[in-house]
Amino acid sequence: MKLNQIITGCALAAGLMAFAPQSQAGVVIENSLLAPSNIKVSYSYVNSKGKIQKVSFTNKDILKYYNYPNGSQLAYFFGTGHIYVINKGVVLGDLTAFGELFVETNDLIDSTTPGKNGAFKYAESGNVLIGFFSNDNSLGDNDYDFEVGGTYSVAYSQSAVNNKGAYNVTESFKTSNLTGSGYDYDVSDIELPVAGTASASGSGKLLAP
Repeated sequence: MKLNQIITGCALAAGLMAFAPQSQAGVVIENSLLAPSNIKVSYSYVNSKGKIQKVSFTNKDILKYYNYPNGSQLAYFFGTGHIYVINKGVVLGDLTAFGELFVETNDLIDSTTPGKNGAFKYAESGNVLIGFFSNDNSLGDNDYDFEVGGTYSVAYSQSAVNNKGAYNVTESFKTSNLTGSGYDYDVSDIELPVAGTASASGSGKLLAP
C-alpha cells in the first residue's frame, strides 16, 4: 500500500494560497501535512587548470533563482509528491505543477505495523527520480537543471484519534545516493555528472474525516 493511499487528510486544492502553521517541523494545509524539504546536488566539472572541481546547488539556490522572499522554504506533500514554496503562512507556488521541480517514487517494498486504538506505522522504500529545470522542461535548455535517481525510504506514523477527533502524524522522506547529470551554466556549457541528497520531514495534528 502506498503512502498516498494511507493519508486520510484532504487533497490540496490547486488554487489554495494559505495555510495554518502547526509546528516548526511541519505545516498542515486542508487537513494534510506539508514537510519542509532540503535538496543538495553537486556538479563535477574540469576547471581552467584541468582539475576536477565540484560546485553545489541547493534548495536555497532554487528559491533565490525564482526571487522568492527571504524566509521561504520548499515543502513536500507526501500524498501527491508535489513540492510547494511556503513563507509565513502563505503558499507562494507549486513548483511541481509547472514542471520546475518533481519527485517521482516507485514503491518496491512497504509494510504497515498496527498499534493500539487505530494507531499504526508505515514504512516504504524503492527507487526515486528527482528533477529540476529552471527554464524549460528538458535537460540542457536551462540555466540550471539536473535529473538524478537513487533509492529512497519513507517512514510514517499515525496516532490513535483522541476524544476531540484529532490525531498526530509524523512522516519523513530521505535519499542520500542520488546520481545523474545536469547543467550549471555558471561553470560549464556541457552536461556534467551530478550527485546529491534530498530529505523531507514533518509532524502535525490532523482531524479525522
